Amino acid sequence: MLVDRRDIDIQISSDNIKVTDSMRFLVNEKLEKVLEKIADVEDDLKSFRVVLNKVPDSNFETKIDALINGKRLFASNGNFVLETSIIGAVSDLRRQVKKLKSESGRGYRLRREMKRFKFF
Repeated sequence: MLVDRRDIDIQISSDNIKVTDSMRFLVNEKLEKVLEKIADVEDDLKSFRVVLNKVPDSNFETKIDALINGKRLFASNGNFVLETSIIGAVSDLRRQVKKLKSESGRGYRLRREMKRFKFF
């Protein structure tokens, strides 16, 4: 399922490598999985900043800073292959989004309070 990204703020940058169109396409393709999970959130409440860097030991590092519905999420991953680094960071972000959605889901607060209740 393709998500319309016209109104979603996705910034892709790097400090020490040139970001090519293929890198942008790869990041957008991988972020598609996250965007599907948060399709119910208004587009102006979603913002992503992706930083791709090459670190001195020949590794690539991907950092994703996401602001979703007022909550800031951060994911980071490093690998010898850029695509694997991006996939790892997006996977971390997907886990955080899944946890965020389950916490805001119905019944979470009730379950949380029930854990605090002591049975005698």
